[in-house]
Amino acid sequence: MAVRLGRKHVEEPSTPALPRSSVAVLDAPTPKRMYGCIDGIEPDTADRLYEAYPAVTELLAASPAELMTIEGIGPKRADAIYSALGSAD
Repeated sequence: MAVRLGRKHVEEPSTPALPRSSVAVLDAPTPKRMYGCIDGIEPDTADRLYEAYPAVTELLAASPAELMTIEGIGPKRADAIYSALGSAD
């Protein structure tokens, strides 16, 4: 995931650039900032993801069903998060 995020900022983006508001606070913990870089995740949702999964390894282990227990995350967004993290299905 870190390599993917690094490339997104260095290479010519294949999708629209991240909105400036995707990372609300630059001194926020690294996992929270990473969550805000996932397509479709706004700062409030990144905050809730971080509260539920403070370590990236915890988020990587989460299933879409577990992600949907977080306020603001429905089936489509849960699948998008799961896919963005490179699930090993």
